[in-house]
Amino acid sequence: INDSSAELYESYTVRKIVIQNGKVVSATGELPYDVIADFSESNDDDNGTYSVTNENGVFEASVKEGFYNLKISYMGYDEFKKDIYINNDSSLQSFLKPMAFEID
Repeated sequence: INDSSAELYESYTVRKIVIQNGKVVSATGELPYDVIADFSESNDDDNGTYSVTNENGVFEASVKEGFYNLKISYMGYDEFKKDIYINNDSSLQSFLKPMAFEID
């Protein structure tokens, strides 16, 4: 192995794949399904990993260990955003609030 190959190998970082489990519940206690949970590595990242909740409000995503901008969205509800660090198989729970509508 020559010196340039050794330097390249040393600068490579392996990021472990972890399972992020989560549950989405509305503020009224409902378990909405087809909610999108998007894990992006930056605010302008359109190539993030996403998952969709099942009928029990549960999602699961395989992501690499690291920092993420989590965005959870569902029609008729305020978007939930949170910066998170994922380093082990873990779980989280988020609550969605219905959007406020005004009629003139």
